[in-house]
Amino acid sequence: MPRYLFSNDQRISVLADRIQWVADYVLSGKKLKDIPDKSDNNNAATLEFYYNLYPNTENTQVAITSPKEVIRNFVLKFQYPNPRTQESLCDTMSEKVYLAPYRMTISLLLALEKVNNTGSSYLTLEEVLYYIFADSRVCKNPSVNCMKIAELIYKNRKENKNLSDFIKSNIIWKQYDRQIREMMMVLCKCSESFHLSKGVLEYSHVTEEDDFIDKIVKYNFFWVPSNKEKFDLSIKEYISYMNMADTPYNVVSFSNDEEEKNEIVNYTGEKSLQQIFYGAPGTGKSHAINELTAGKDVIRTTFHPDTDYSTFVGAYKPTTKSVPVTTVIGTNAVPVKLNGKEMMEDKIVYEYVSQAFLQAYVAAWRKYSDAQEGEEPMDEFLVIEEINRGNCAQIFGDLFQLLDRGDEGFSEYPIKADSDMKKLLEKEFKGLEIKNKEGINALFNGGKDIVAEVLAGDVLLLPNNLYIWATMNTSDQSLFPIDSAFKRRWDWNYVPISDAGKKWMIEVNGAQYDWWKFLEAINDKVYHATYSEDKKLGYFFCKAKDGVISADKFVSKVIFYLWNDVFKDSEFEGDTFKDEDGEKLSFDKFYSVENNQVKVNGTKIVKFLSNLNLEPDSEADEDNSEEGFETEGDKKLPKTSKVFSVEFPDGTVINENNKFDTYHKTLSKIGIEQVEKIAAEMKYHRLHTPLVTKSKYEAILNKPEYSYIQEGDCFIVKGINNITMYRMVMLLDNRLDLQLKVCYE
Repeated sequence: MPRYLFSNDQRISVLADRIQWVADYVLSGKKLKDIPDKSDNNNAATLEFYYNLYPNTENTQVAITSPKEVIRNFVLKFQYPNPRTQESLCDTMSEKVYLAPYRMTISLLLALEKVNNTGSSYLTLEEVLYYIFADSRVCKNPSVNCMKIAELIYKNRKENKNLSDFIKSNIIWKQYDRQIREMMMVLCKCSESFHLSKGVLEYSHVTEEDDFIDKIVKYNFFWVPSNKEKFDLSIKEYISYMNMADTPYNVVSFSNDEEEKNEIVNYTGEKSLQQIFYGAPGTGKSHAINELTAGKDVIRTTFHPDTDYSTFVGAYKPTTKSVPVTTVIGTNAVPVKLNGKEMMEDKIVYEYVSQAFLQAYVAAWRKYSDAQEGEEPMDEFLVIEEINRGNCAQIFGDLFQLLDRGDEGFSEYPIKADSDMKKLLEKEFKGLEIKNKEGINALFNGGKDIVAEVLAGDVLLLPNNLYIWATMNTSDQSLFPIDSAFKRRWDWNYVPISDAGKKWMIEVNGAQYDWWKFLEAINDKVYHATYSEDKKLGYFFCKAKDGVISADKFVSKVIFYLWNDVFKDSEFEGDTFKDEDGEKLSFDKFYSVENNQVKVNGTKIVKFLSNLNLEPDSEADEDNSEEGFETEGDKKLPKTSKVFSVEFPDGTVINENNKFDTYHKTLSKIGIEQVEKIAAEMKYHRLHTPLVTKSKYEAILNKPEYSYIQEGDCFIVKGINNITMYRMVMLLDNRLDLQLKVCYE
């Protein structure tokens, strides 16, 4: 549950005067702890922290003449987590709360004003607590869609929804009623657009305040402690962040402008040296990289919470090495020989071993050496999966500087290699020669032979043929947020959720449901439950086997994710997870025990899908029916079959006693390779597998009613009904213009 701490000792009625008093006291060289009056002492300490009134901050200087600007800075930047106390910092961090209450309140008031279209809006303090502080979809989500919340507020107002009980049970906050009032009164002190009276915060548009309001809603930075265990460090970082000067420390940027987001991040396919592919889980980020790097040299690594510099760059590791057996004679170590040959033994020694970064780095420079003069070197790719699951600042270390690339694609600021790395690089680059080194050297001032320094292992310098690409699930961004300094060194490519066109199906109790239709339905529920894109499911979130997602896989991956990572924070509101009796369709109900074996309960899956208004796909196996079909070209397909014969223009007639044999021989004469290519594009299928394939599918092999007949290098599905065979022949005739005479009676 969210835990909050705020002040009730700011003396709001004389806030500006008190800020000036503290600033003057601090600048005079006096210490606040020496203030004799205990009440004044407490008030001064409170204002010092919240308004950043420390001896060396710009806030203190500005406060002397413009205390209102200092208050505005507080409204702009104040956030949770913050180091008001070590306990409160750890509480909000453990709860993964990232909330800027003033920014969120103002943005929500503006959204309400847009919905209402009156130039004014309001929020009760109870609504501020309920929709902002108590709702994990908001207080743990830095990029909330406020219009969705505004629509929900209007809906709940019409229904006179009781908010009090939810607030009391979902917020751990002492004196929250008093402190939230004081918090909102601060807002009224910095802008004439806001007014608080009788527990209602009102917004009325004042033109003169437009610049301030605009600045508030566009500011999207959060301070993130580099180490929450080091409280003194956190305080120093927070002071730097809260300073009015533009010196944010360890900040993360979150965009809440959906239009801007979509405009900036849509993937263009450009070959950027450093780019991060991001989006919801299962959108195909890794697949996109695989497609773009097909046929290229790729070194891949995956970040996780334990990844560090040594596992990414290089470190000493034990290795087995064959060495001569020696003995000591006098003071000398003498090799031991047997039959004139030196005896050898395996020993464990420690050697500096390169990891993914150095492997890619060395490979890129070797490709430069292989390139002939005037020739472009081959590309080398370093791919980092799940880049935000590791602490990037810790992992990259001083390599961070190398990410600044110039116009020519080389690092602008080479760094010195340590002695161990130098030895390895010197060994790896021995004998290499860069043909166009003069052109590279010319990029750097001072007349240095920078290429020689690189090959000697003295410096590290990223060449312009080394591409560093990464993936990031936006739903995991709270694990290790990426600071703005790191983010600006990358291009960001948004991979949206889209229909991959695979025609995957969810198979439950013998029926099949369209996977994409399910994704469209559930993602709409996810969005309204979380007000965010991050928790939505991409097409490849759950991968099908032979075009089918089994009931077991659907429950274990999809339902489990929805239960544990999405809807748990929204209390499973609505009918999505409702059982037949109106009770909660809890996760355990998706399983049953039969004969001491745990099995998926297909009935509950069907109920869940029906709650989403999904029906079994009527076309999933339409060709299994003996009913009549529509036309194929201008040729009608009849309902029954007593005769099935095929005559070719060369006079060949195929009319076997067994209709499948007629079908088989017809396909063979047409040319099985041609048939296979067309079958791969056709919608007629069995269990979502083509009727003619290059390989066997388990979906067919596991069904006793079907089998395969081999023809050349291809396999023909056996077990299909007569009308399907006839329809297949007619389609081939139409597609290839074979001029067949087909008798089907």
